[in-house]
Amino acid sequence: MNRIGCLVFVVMASACQGTGSPNVSDDATQSPAAPRPSLVPAIDPNVNCSPEGTELSISARGSKFNTGCLAAPADTSLRIVFENLDEFEHNIGIHDEYGLKTIFHGDRVTGPGTVSYELTPLAKGKYLFHCDVHPSAMKGTLIIT
Repeated sequence: MNRIGCLVFVVMASACQGTGSPNVSDDATQSPAAPRPSLVPAIDPNVNCSPEGTELSISARGSKFNTGCLAAPADTSLRIVFENLDEFEHNIGIHDEYGLKTIFHGDRVTGPGTVSYELTPLAKGKYLFHCDVHPSAMKGTLIIT
């Protein structure tokens, strides 16, 4: 056998030894899988405000909302009147308490300007609202009771 044939034979023979599973040792000292992290709500659990009816008002100035909490009754249509006092785009998006599922996505409005958002009834609970343009700076809690 020539040298290349011998080298191929040695490589093939060594590949056939072991468990056949890549990156698995033959002993039983495998560490258990790391636990999955639990979800942490994106809302402040300590925020609380009382329902203000079915027409809510909120404004933005200096890339901040004028309130960090809105509240309304459950199972009824809502209207959010949003006034953008800045000269650039803002909007309101509503998400589940973890910020993972979009419930409502309002159109962006360049200020100064006002828009009314019509929302379908929401179930009782707490929701994250934020500006999709500035989500970490402009956010709050929507409480549906």
